[in-house]
Amino acid sequence: MKKIFTFFVLGIIAAACSTEDANVDQYEAQNIDKMTEAEFVDFMQNIAISRDVLPSELNPEESVYPLPIESISTIGEEKFLIEDPDFGACLVRDINLPGTGTVGNFEVTKFNDNNGEGISNTKFDFKYTAAPGWYISSISMNVVGDCSLTPLVNGIPDVCAFNIRNCFSGRRTGVTYRFRDNCLPDCTCLAAYVVMYTLKDNGCVDRCVGVWVDGEQLGLSDTAKSNTFCQDDCGEVQDN
Repeated sequence: MKKIFTFFVLGIIAAACSTEDANVDQYEAQNIDKMTEAEFVDFMQNIAISRDVLPSELNPEESVYPLPIESISTIGEEKFLIEDPDFGACLVRDINLPGTGTVGNFEVTKFNDNNGEGISNTKFDFKYTAAPGWYISSISMNVVGDCSLTPLVNGIPDVCAFNIRNCFSGRRTGVTYRFRDNCLPDCTCLAAYVVMYTLKDNGCVDRCVGVWVDGEQLGLSDTAKSNTFCQDDCGEVQDN
């Protein structure tokens, strides 16, 4: 009887492992290039939640930035930009994955936007760039005037309550948010959590991780970070 019970328990464990493996295979066996944009967004959300990269209670529809974002632009493998990344920069930080190293970088740059009618507006770009071999799936970002206003739950940053959150289509290697200067506080506290992934040769997702833009420790978390910068830190600006 003891042997029968042992085999029964082992059978349950094997079945559970098989189910888990099947779920992993379900995600890892699908080529993202064959998905529509909506299918890909849902697909990556499911992967991130299943691998504890994002909380299951996250609702993207609840993320609304209270100040206007002028534009959000992305680039992928089919495009590239050539520019001086540090010109007019207020803030330059790495996106580091513990145990792996740098998987991307983040920068804030200030520039004058000339509309061709003699009117120039000062604007800021928040630019996320993935390292070679990595892609950006989603960004959860909190922009406030004081880091003490960053949403926390028991001292841990609550990405569900961050005031900016966006998901992107497949193979995005860069994302840029553009703000007018009068839409940002004179000094800004930024906390940014980026979901990133790698692909296998067959176009299927391999790694899926959540990483913070490097900076000062945020709350009681060992991994969450934040950065504070002021508009005056940017110095000279370029015309765009």
